[in-house]
Amino acid sequence: MPYPHAMGRLLGENLRQTIKAASEAGAFPYSVSIGVATCSRATPSLAELFAMADRRLYAAKGAGRDRVVGEGSDLLPEAREARRA
Repeated sequence: MPYPHAMGRLLGENLRQTIKAASEAGAFPYSVSIGVATCSRATPSLAELFAMADRRLYAAKGAGRDRVVGEGSDLLPEAREARRA
């Protein structure tokens, strides 16, 4: 797969939209926030991969929920810090 992270974000977005549509059709509203992380040669361990996904999940929740956050997102703390500098 040439662009695994893009595919992960696309899969996450499709999942988010499917859940949102099901929520709108049901009696109880709910949403999903998704943090996407993919493994590469630069990923030192499985623990770090999960930590990346967790940071991105909390960035999605902090930005208002019902969204997908992955690598390069403006919602990530490191992106916000870079804008301040």
